[in-house]
Amino acid sequence: MRTTHDRVPAARRPVPRPRLRHPSWPTILATLLDRRHLTASNTAWAMEQVVRGAARASAGSSSPG
Repeated sequence: MRTTHDRVPAARRPVPRPRLRHPSWPTILATLLDRRHLTASNTAWAMEQVVRGAARASAGSSSPG
């Protein structure tokens, strides 16, 4: 029996999104660097961190100017 995936070219098949149980910046950034989409809950977690001011540059990163 053929499935929908059998008829859809590989380049057009949806890429499964990772499901992170406990989001963290390393896993969020790794997902984005792999050019994969975040889930809605992972995006919400990241935005909440930014809005609350909990997102900080690491000690090893350079700051502009």
